[in-house]
Amino acid sequence: PSFCLPAQELSPGLRTDINLHLCAELVRTVPLFLECSPIVVRAMVAKLQRETHVAGDYIFRIGDVADAVYFILKVTK
Repeated sequence: PSFCLPAQELSPGLRTDINLHLCAELVRTVPLFLECSPIVVRAMVAKLQRETHVAGDYIFRIGDVADAVYFILKVTK
């Protein structure tokens, strides 16, 4: 049987550690992260939220006020 612990039941530090592990490749390849100290990278990763969108969804539109940064991990058609 599989076991899944809801993310909100994990401590904030453990959630950040898991996100750091899961996002390691992203952190290593994005120029924005390369110049940052490990403390800053950890703080940014702690704020990451995964979103899933389907074809036709609008993530943002031209002229929208920026309130987030998006990293597109996978695109399917």
